[in-house]
Amino acid sequence: MTTRAMKLNFPYPRQTLYLFLSICLFLLLMVVFTSRPIHAATVNCSTASCLQTALTNAQPGDTIVLNAGTTFSGNFVLAANGTAASPITLKSSSATSKAILNGGGTGSGYTVYITGDYWVVQDLKVTNAKKGIMLDNANYTLIDGAEVYNIGEEGVHYRDGSSYNKIQNSYVHDTGQVTADYGEGVYVGSDQGKWGTYVKATNYNTITNVTIGPNVTAEHVDIKEGSTGTIVENCTFNGTGISGANSADSFIDVKGNNDIIRNNTGYRNNNSIIVDAFQVHQRVTGWGQNATFTGNTVYLDTAAPYVVTTDANGTATASGNTRSPSGNMYSGNVTVANGSTSSKLSVPGTSVTASSDDGNVPANTVDGSLSTRWSANGDGQWIRYDLGPSKTVDRIKISWYQGDVRSSSFQIEVSADGTSWTTVYTGASSGSTLNLETVDIADQSARYVRIVGHGNTVNTWNSITETEIWGQ
Repeated sequence: MTTRAMKLNFPYPRQTLYLFLSICLFLLLMVVFTSRPIHAATVNCSTASCLQTALTNAQPGDTIVLNAGTTFSGNFVLAANGTAASPITLKSSSATSKAILNGGGTGSGYTVYITGDYWVVQDLKVTNAKKGIMLDNANYTLIDGAEVYNIGEEGVHYRDGSSYNKIQNSYVHDTGQVTADYGEGVYVGSDQGKWGTYVKATNYNTITNVTIGPNVTAEHVDIKEGSTGTIVENCTFNGTGISGANSADSFIDVKGNNDIIRNNTGYRNNNSIIVDAFQVHQRVTGWGQNATFTGNTVYLDTAAPYVVTTDANGTATASGNTRSPSGNMYSGNVTVANGSTSSKLSVPGTSVTASSDDGNVPANTVDGSLSTRWSANGDGQWIRYDLGPSKTVDRIKISWYQGDVRSSSFQIEVSADGTSWTTVYTGASSGSTLNLETVDIADQSARYVRIVGHGNTVNTWNSITETEIWGQ
């Protein structure tokens, strides 16, 4: 049997067949190369000129590696865009001997200026400029393992709509070395006065496991009006050096909406400038709303500073926060959600007595109205609440007459029998609100709670509009 090869009959000229196959091959290569980074180079640099060139030429997927321990002097702009799958990385070759980016002087410029998306900035020291790391309209960028220090104004600034960014595992200290007013550790958004210049919606940025301070002259974190959804978590605040300039008197000042402050630790370090751990302000109508403070631990040296304070129009929710020593907890529009069985204890007006009054009787402090009050003149005047059967008391809320214009000094005492008293708190009201202010105490078994007044910053009167005793 004879076998013959099959002959394929192609109805077009051979040149057309070659053209057809070439087009197919081209399309196949396009699919392959557009499904992965076209350019993914690793560039090693030991000079500033090499770094500047690498930044100018950066493409998605590139990694720029800086020689360990080497100082690179200049102002470095990260303008290229990476992608979600292929970010651009700028890092030191060593996490323990970090390359140093030196901006050349604290009076002007940014050491690192990021305007592109999807960057990873890792294991670098950033120093010696007016601003350390500035992000303008930059999104999805990670700053990891950075140290930012010796900066004229703010250390790290998310500005002009920069959103969905994160800074983690970093250390920011010695900022505001030229202008203390603007020496924030991390600054999110823009003041309302700058909204005509910068996009205000700087949203959903995260600050996690960052040590801030010492010698950060303004707030450690300042979250501006117009921003939404900032998360500050697992950070450590060293209050040494907060200056009070431009009203900087807390670790964090929240003016945005729906911000989350959780699981942070703050140390006041006997800095009397710090009057609250965390503050919420409404700078613009509709902002400064719905901040959440949970699981934070703050060491505030005395009983006087509050853990969370809001102004008249700001709002916040708080739970699981602790302070040492015991003392003031919350002031202003703070809703406390303890997650425990603690609740407001019922105290009828007939169970409230006082050392004296001027006709404004003690029962007024449990009538649910801030328009009535108990008043007595003189140091040591007291008001006593009988809880009936002994209860476990964990906090007392007090609103003070004219409490927004004067601060009242007082003690809180508890007793099982009305004769032998234990002082559980000595301090003063904030002098900034007419609302209930919370004093947190270590759990105490007590039948009686007594507030002993020592006058106020204007005169010797003791005047309380409302008292709530919480426990179980």
